[in-house]
Amino acid sequence: MDGAGSWQPIGLPPSSQIALEFAFDSSAPTTVYAATNGGGVYKSTNAGTSWTAMNTGLPQTSVFALAVDPTTPSTIYAGTYGGGVLKRLDGTGSWAPINTGLTNLSVPDLAIDPATASTVYAGTEGGVFKSTNGAASWVAMNSGLTTVESKVSAADRRNGESQLPAAFATAPVPHAVP
Repeated sequence: MDGAGSWQPIGLPPSSQIALEFAFDSSAPTTVYAATNGGGVYKSTNAGTSWTAMNTGLPQTSVFALAVDPTTPSTIYAGTYGGGVLKRLDGTGSWAPINTGLTNLSVPDLAIDPATASTVYAGTEGGVFKSTNGAASWVAMNSGLTTVESKVSAADRRNGESQLPAAFATAPVPHAVP
């Protein structure tokens, strides 16, 4: 690992299809999680040399987003296509759905506030949602958004203050009518 000075291919198991996102454990730099389209979630503890599936209790294997709690890295969130947000506490070895308040269960983006790890944001195909209790419940934050599909970026800490994550409303794609 040389700060991206050089690259080498690393492979997930063939059944995992396409890796859509990677998340890292800030306390263990060689621990990497991969969200895959159709293969679920994989974990590597050796910087991607080998991978282990983490799919026990995962009802939906199309995982689009991952977020690792920066203060408790054994807590991982997954955003899925149609299954909402799931949470895994590594001690449990299983995923649990945490969708109370989400009105859309397609979640392509997740972000955790690094200053307050219990604050989690979900960008869904139905807007932006915020949780202030470790994703036990969600509240819509869609005031002013003109379209429904949203993305969230990681929260940032500047000058000792936590900045809210940016929310981007996507523009509707025009479709040609024959």
